[in-house]
Amino acid sequence: MNKLQIDKLNRKAFDIIYSDIEKAAALTEQAVLLAADLNYTIGIAWGQLNSGLVDMERGQLVESLEKLKQAQHIFNKIGTDFRANAAVLNSLGLVNIRLGKMKQAFIHLQESLEYCEIYSLKSMEYTAMNYLGILQYKSGRYNQALRFFQNSIKLKTEDKTVNVLNNLGCTYRALGQNEKALEFLNKALYQAGEEGMMDARIAILEEQGLTYGQMNDYKQGILKLQSALDICAGSNRRQRPDLYIHIAEQYLKLKDYHMAEDNLQNADELISDSNRVSHREIYLLLSQLEEFKGNAPGALAQYKRYQQLTDLMKSEDLEENLWLLETEQLRKTNTRVAAISKMGQELTAFLERREILNTLSRSFFNLFSIDVCVIGEIPDGDDCLHVDLYTSPEEMSTLDSLEIKNPREVISWVAGNNSGLLINDIEKEIGRYISSYDKNLLALSVSSVLCLPFETGYGRGAIGIYSSQKNKFNDEDRDFMEMLCSFAAIALNNAFQAETIRTKNRELTMLNRYDTLTGIYNRNHILSVMEQGWKQCRRTASFIHIMLLDADHFKKINDTWGHDAGDECLKMIGTVLRDNLQRSSDSYGRYGGEEFLLSLQDLTVDEALAQAERIRDTIENFSVTIGSKTIRLSVSIGVCSIIPGFEDKSVLNDIIKAADNCMYRAKEEGRNLVRSVILKGLR
Repeated sequence: MNKLQIDKLNRKAFDIIYSDIEKAAALTEQAVLLAADLNYTIGIAWGQLNSGLVDMERGQLVESLEKLKQAQHIFNKIGTDFRANAAVLNSLGLVNIRLGKMKQAFIHLQESLEYCEIYSLKSMEYTAMNYLGILQYKSGRYNQALRFFQNSIKLKTEDKTVNVLNNLGCTYRALGQNEKALEFLNKALYQAGEEGMMDARIAILEEQGLTYGQMNDYKQGILKLQSALDICAGSNRRQRPDLYIHIAEQYLKLKDYHMAEDNLQNADELISDSNRVSHREIYLLLSQLEEFKGNAPGALAQYKRYQQLTDLMKSEDLEENLWLLETEQLRKTNTRVAAISKMGQELTAFLERREILNTLSRSFFNLFSIDVCVIGEIPDGDDCLHVDLYTSPEEMSTLDSLEIKNPREVISWVAGNNSGLLINDIEKEIGRYISSYDKNLLALSVSSVLCLPFETGYGRGAIGIYSSQKNKFNDEDRDFMEMLCSFAAIALNNAFQAETIRTKNRELTMLNRYDTLTGIYNRNHILSVMEQGWKQCRRTASFIHIMLLDADHFKKINDTWGHDAGDECLKMIGTVLRDNLQRSSDSYGRYGGEEFLLSLQDLTVDEALAQAERIRDTIENFSVTIGSKTIRLSVSIGVCSIIPGFEDKSVLNDIIKAADNCMYRAKEEGRNLVRSVILKGLR
């Protein structure tokens, strides 16, 4: 596999990421491995870019952002692949949009536009313009979004414009221009059909159904939504509950309660326990359905189920006012619940602890208009609270650990007692809980505090929100905060588990590729790498040099000094090989026992033999110290050089055998020698 073929794999993966993610992921993995074996920097960078985009489409946004930043660093260092620089800026823009970091997304996309204008990269300029439109749409600035989408269509000349057309349709619907929305959605649907883009067709049909519903043409809306559902049959399980719910909403408008109920039940069956909270609106619709049917107890039961999922059950007062859902206060509550649910979805999508904590603090600032947010954690086996203090959504500082056995601050008391506190006049109320309260401990000037504990699979902690206003918080605030704490606990536990899995995967990779004693390649991996080198040398008709290195009198070292001494000698050989073989085309590993296998390329026979002599000489002049004793070591090296021909790769065993014979010849002639042979391949 040469560099051009790696480039081809990366280009193919980049082009199909949004239409066939699994194939794109497979191509990316193949390209990354091959580029790493060849130490092909541009191939590695494109692999990181594609891998980041695959992670983004799979919802792994934190991992995606990290890989895209790594790709950007490499491309900036290379400085010659202008298309790649624009592609990575666009990708950083999109992942930041999905992370909710609109300002950062805007900076990346504006930089991409400037870059594209300088280097006339029309295709990348189109993508940047499209993503800027999405950014404006997500921010609720629909007129600005329209302008960006319209400009992006003007730039597109070759590829289809399905995504932009769909985005335009969504935007016009948000603006209430339904006829215009349908015009663009119809064009998008036609192009998606021409391209065989099934996932895109589902999204467009869903948007058409919602648009017809907004126009009060519920029958047509149901037809469109049902068509999307038909395409989903047997796959796309993630989208099916939402489609059933949308269909039920429109049947309710038609007062066809039987069909509405059937679709809601279908949705309920598809919703797993893990995402039931995110689909809790289904129980509001079931409550509305039962109310329309005159079944007040049934309506109440469904609404209670909704409240249980959102931790907002309010006892008798709520039940008595059940039918006041349209009052202003309850509309505000529902809006707040929706915001918390969205925040919960964002939190549980993250798999990196710091990202979770930063997002959590922003959520508290946005929901409660507070002055300070404090988040503390107690890992298992620890007796101190480790605290992060946020004085704004963007400003965080890490404080000294707080004692929980003798608490002097609200959050340490809550964490230690695993019980929440709601205090609206700290000077009057704090004495009930903390006898030695230190108001300067967190350097805060506060009057009201709401602080709750949480637990994760690896420890526990507490979250506190502080305000300088008296009587700032109430019981409803506490309920909302409990919801966010629950989401935070789930997200932090997920992040801990993900990091544990990543660590184990890294360990497994090390075990699979590396020798645990010497830290260099093990037998299986050096043979695999050598096979790749063989193929490359066959393509370029150049020498590959296979060497077998064996420690002299190694059994005597073990018998005399012990196996620990023998292990230290093997480690020393591994160190010498690392120090002397630092080119990307040099490969080496422990072949077994005291034998080491080396594979060198891009050298003449004389250069390869000179390298073998340097290694032999370096080891001869090294010494291993065990206690007060010094051990000297020498090695015998056999070298087989060949220009690979059309032989089957199984001939590698014969070449290793030839190197082995040379090594034994070196042993027979006195050890501490290099002996070699040149073979001819079949050309």
